[in-house]
Amino acid sequence: MTTKIIEQYINHNGSWVPYEPMIKRNGVFESPENLWVKYNGEHINNTWAVNFNVKGREKHELIFRPKVGDFVYSDKTWSTNLSETKTCVGVITDVRSKDFDFIALQNVGVTFWTQTLGIISNVVTETNESLAMCDFAGKTNSQNIILTKPTESTAAHKCAAYSTEGFGAGSWFLPSCGQWNVARLNKTIINSSIGIAGGAIIGSSIFWTSTQYNEQVAWSAYWANSAPSGYTKTNPCESRPFCTYEYNPVPNGVYIYDKDNNRYTKEEWASSGKGISDVCGIGISTDTDSFMVSTAISAQSYPFGGRDTLIPNVPLLSSGIPISNLSKATHGFIYTDVIISALGIDNALAAKYAKTYAFGNGQSGYLPSFGEVNILYSYRTQVEEILRTLGLSLWGSQHIQTCTQFGPTNNAALYWQDGKSLQPVKNSSFKVLPFTFLPFQGSTEEGIYILDTDNSLITRSNWSIENNNKAVGVVVLLSKCQFVIAPTGSSSTQIWSKGGAQDVVPGVTTTTEPVMARTTDYRGAQNSSAIVAQYGNTSDYAAGWCQSFLFKNGERGYLGSCSEWQEAYNNKDEIDTCMSLIGGTAIATDYYYWTSTQCNSSSSWSMHWNKSDLNESLKGNVRRVRAFAPLNNKRTQIVQNAKIIPNNSPSKLKPTNESGEATLRLRAGKDSTFYVEHQDYVPYSGIIENLSSDLSKEVVLEQGATVNITVKENTESGNIVPNALVRIQSEDGVLDYITETTEGGMISTHLLNGSYTFTIEKDGYSKAVVTKDILDNINAITFVISKVYNITANITKTSEPVPDATVNVWEESQDSVISQILSEMGCVLFKRTGDKAGTFIRLDENTRLKYFDGSVAKTDGTEGDVMVYLPEYYYRYENLGGTKFAYRFSRVNLGEDWVHVPASLVGAYKGYVSSKKLYSRSGVTPKGDISFNNATTYSEARGTGYQIIDYYQHCQIAMLFYAKYRNRHSQAVLGIGGAEYNTKTGGTDALGNRDTEKASSGWVNFRGIEGVFGGLEEYVKGVIINNNVWSITNLDNSVRTVKAYSSMGYISHIQAEKGPFFDVIPTSIQSQEQLGENYCAYYYTLGSEEIILSRSGAHAVEGNGSIAYTYANDTTTSISYTKGSRLAFRGELTESKDVNSFKEIIAV
Repeated sequence: MTTKIIEQYINHNGSWVPYEPMIKRNGVFESPENLWVKYNGEHINNTWAVNFNVKGREKHELIFRPKVGDFVYSDKTWSTNLSETKTCVGVITDVRSKDFDFIALQNVGVTFWTQTLGIISNVVTETNESLAMCDFAGKTNSQNIILTKPTESTAAHKCAAYSTEGFGAGSWFLPSCGQWNVARLNKTIINSSIGIAGGAIIGSSIFWTSTQYNEQVAWSAYWANSAPSGYTKTNPCESRPFCTYEYNPVPNGVYIYDKDNNRYTKEEWASSGKGISDVCGIGISTDTDSFMVSTAISAQSYPFGGRDTLIPNVPLLSSGIPISNLSKATHGFIYTDVIISALGIDNALAAKYAKTYAFGNGQSGYLPSFGEVNILYSYRTQVEEILRTLGLSLWGSQHIQTCTQFGPTNNAALYWQDGKSLQPVKNSSFKVLPFTFLPFQGSTEEGIYILDTDNSLITRSNWSIENNNKAVGVVVLLSKCQFVIAPTGSSSTQIWSKGGAQDVVPGVTTTTEPVMARTTDYRGAQNSSAIVAQYGNTSDYAAGWCQSFLFKNGERGYLGSCSEWQEAYNNKDEIDTCMSLIGGTAIATDYYYWTSTQCNSSSSWSMHWNKSDLNESLKGNVRRVRAFAPLNNKRTQIVQNAKIIPNNSPSKLKPTNESGEATLRLRAGKDSTFYVEHQDYVPYSGIIENLSSDLSKEVVLEQGATVNITVKENTESGNIVPNALVRIQSEDGVLDYITETTEGGMISTHLLNGSYTFTIEKDGYSKAVVTKDILDNINAITFVISKVYNITANITKTSEPVPDATVNVWEESQDSVISQILSEMGCVLFKRTGDKAGTFIRLDENTRLKYFDGSVAKTDGTEGDVMVYLPEYYYRYENLGGTKFAYRFSRVNLGEDWVHVPASLVGAYKGYVSSKKLYSRSGVTPKGDISFNNATTYSEARGTGYQIIDYYQHCQIAMLFYAKYRNRHSQAVLGIGGAEYNTKTGGTDALGNRDTEKASSGWVNFRGIEGVFGGLEEYVKGVIINNNVWSITNLDNSVRTVKAYSSMGYISHIQAEKGPFFDVIPTSIQSQEQLGENYCAYYYTLGSEEIILSRSGAHAVEGNGSIAYTYANDTTTSISYTKGSRLAFRGELTESKDVNSFKEIIAV
């Protein structure tokens, strides 16, 4: 055989120099990157440059300014729609530039304002109703009442003592008259939100405010009445706590804000390089009132409007009030809306101008109160210095209109030249200076935007028609819903259902009530998916046509719901203007448009764009169609330090630079694979086929679910496996990626939702191939690969080999296996990290107050739930003849007749309840006096994976106790103890995993399980008992039944003695005289139906509480002060070996 030698050359300074191969020190030959070959007399490049440009697409979380009616949560966040995963503690009643007030979900009871009469100093005192409504000092009022009357149980005391998760005692206060009044202005939406959150709706009771009238009377508020009233302080009234939260902290001062909501001092602005076109407004931040104002006063003058009309709830109601009180009027943003509502927008021209004024960041304005303009005037020197810095005109000798009325005929204005007030008649015209809230940095203002192909939201004032080719559509952006309206509609009318079919489409919102259709259905995308699933993916009906519509950013359309169309109509003028600006087709004003909201089997709802009429239209009728799309919040940015790895060769890795670029040289004429990885993104894999020239390759990385992979040896509780190769292949074939576990046996990556095949390989182990579904959250996955052992057996007889001999290989002794299992059982701290997944870390063997490394551990819940790890193992029942039996244990599966016991967690303590959630903590009183249903709900409220202790965990604890001690009389070993239902947890913390020995007081302890019996009975999940027949739900959700004994008494035998499962189910009883001979446990049953199981026993009495104690006489709703439960967790468990890393994990 001959080998053909190809001549190789290097282009050196323009000359072709023959290349002499070089041998590297390690013996591996590698050609230089600029190697060429001579082919048919021509020099051909042997490699080409591939220039990668890597970008990342990140989801831009929309943060909205809080609104009245929003739900407030214990983690100090808020939302318009109630979150099912957070704890709601109140509902917002008033929003200001920097903070908001929210009301508690419950009253604190009827009590007096004070028990004794007399003026309390430093509490706002007003005898005039209108001035009382200007008091917003509820917090300081309450504090001064408490300081003056420290021994009385006043309404202020009760409110201050109110406590919720996240907002403890001292955070709450008795609201002032003004705070109650602005809440009452929005009572419908506030009451609705309170009801949705499960709170007590505010009824017709009289409520105390913290505003004082005189020495004998304080102001009270009546939710159903527009006016507050005075009430004798010693009379009983209801009280409802309020709380204030600062969501937008801004230091006091005067600032310039740009259109991106960044703030600057005058000096910072001068050096920023920004110009007048970047200015949004001038911000004033104080302890009481904060706001941003336009830099330009209105060119025209406008009247307040409504002369001789006294507008209720708008201070000031009386012209007889001293003029000096004008400055007490605040909350212009609220009263602007009240004025427009009372007079009509075209009769309140000053308010209309301010309300329709658009600031450069998208915020709308309001007509300020006199108090707000007065505060602005107090900063006149600084404001005018800023105007000069910006090169803008000063406001000069202008009267500035306000929303503060002065009786029925007059309102208040401020003269900018000297700060004096004027009380003109309401039809007098003055200049308007629009005010708005201080910008909330990082937030997005609700409103109408234009969306471009970079998924950027652009206000109409900032849009350039030169970018119309990049316009995706017009966005309706609200906290309750966000969607994009297509720039064009269908060229012809469409029917609603395929062929006009008349049937109720499942999964589509269906209502015959127009009000419900307008206000409750925001499920346009879901509705459309259900309709297309019913009728098929064709474009000859409304939803099908919308789905076939492709927006410029790649999103598919859907048929908007009725509520979405209504929200669009509420912003009709701005949408029409934006649609025209981007060159879109106007939404026709003389047609009805289909919505995806269904009326009944034969009809669906359509809406008229010009009149907002809803029409119940037959599904076979034709209507206009306009596609909506979900708002894509992902923004693209450069990715630095992304790793580009060609042809599965990590040694040739190239990282991207600060511009997101990297260049690799790949072989000419060959296919080359590559993948791109970055710690914040989903890996990307690709192939470059038959490379024949230099190439530019753009790669866009996506964000996805976090996936934490751990590879273990033999079992889920086995040793970690470092440097194992893990190949990840997506079901659609888009991703094919190989990575390697760290020295800690882990991989952390990101994956999109979907199904993936994971192949795990390492020399010395059998290959594992597993398919897993990845969800949109944190996924913790443990893969197990089996270690391969080589065993050589030489069989000889008198030194001669013995052919065909049978060799049996047995595992280590049962004592050794049981010891291994028990050594792994013990106390841990645990944090849930995702859907049925979490991470635990072991505590010291001899104390729960230290981590395994000796550092201090906290068991009060701040570092996680204190749990006991129940290890994975297998067991098999063996009938030894007669009444003899045995259970054999193994760490690995030895056959189909071996029962698998997966690893899980049970609480180290009896369960404790806070905010209707079940915890396992030290130093607290376990929660009794609850039902099985309560306990189940409270545990599941912690998130998927959490539960109460289940039947199989109960049986596993008993099995391990009997295996350790070979003694069924658990009280004789551990002791009877002396704990009661209200004994605080943590009494055995100093023992850690060590067992109590014949304890006669306090809690008993078994391998870290405090109160393994006694103190408080524990409801058990997974068993329903009907007439002594136990229906047991297996871990795979299948059900099996076992017949228990039909009479109560002391247990002599259990079902475990008959196998094949270790069932702690009484099958016979004995007399008390024989108590010490068997299980020393009592069995309660009356043979009723729909009964649940309780374990543990509650009293320190021999035979009453023990490992096998069985109480089968409660329904799911029964309640007893001696009954609670124990927290547990089943799911993917990952063990942390690093204390600091564990502490940084945020539980979800």
